[in-house]
Amino acid sequence: MRGYWRNPDETARTIDEDGWLHTGDVGSWTERGNLKITDRIKNIIVTSGGKNIAPQLVESTLMQSRFVAQIIVLGEGRPYCVALVVPNEEELRSLVSELGIDATTPLDVLCEDQRVVSAVQRDLERYQRDLAKYERVRRIALIPEPFSIENGLLTPTLKVKRREIGQRYEALCERLYTYAE
Repeated sequence: MRGYWRNPDETARTIDEDGWLHTGDVGSWTERGNLKITDRIKNIIVTSGGKNIAPQLVESTLMQSRFVAQIIVLGEGRPYCVALVVPNEEELRSLVSELGIDATTPLDVLCEDQRVVSAVQRDLERYQRDLAKYERVRRIALIPEPFSIENGLLTPTLKVKRREIGQRYEALCERLYTYAE
């Protein structure tokens, strides 16, 4: 792109002195020399230590766990990342049976049980091995309510609304930092 038609100000904001077009995306170069887009700049989490984390990369990594139906990674201005996990209920009930917990227990009660939370967190740690230490989620909370358009936590295009989720679960997130190891 050479620039915007008859709009030099917008062209200067979008194309830098070296000729690079600033799209607002975050990416990395693959071994084959291709650009892999991983996130949007506006979605980047900046920790209190100044580390930039692309949450979608971490979330897609953790979605590999059989226990995760939905997940959101949070940590803006904090020392490390935490995650809110909406569990895959069928897999979670299988897990609680293995743990010797009554599988007919209501989901909201299971989500509060520290034995269940710890077991899910141990499973998630397996998937984080290839992430940088500062990208890894240190603490999680299980939440029984799925993110949806109806409850205002997903956009009509099914993207998570980070700010709204952070606000709704602010007290829960605060506990994840308050009771840190």
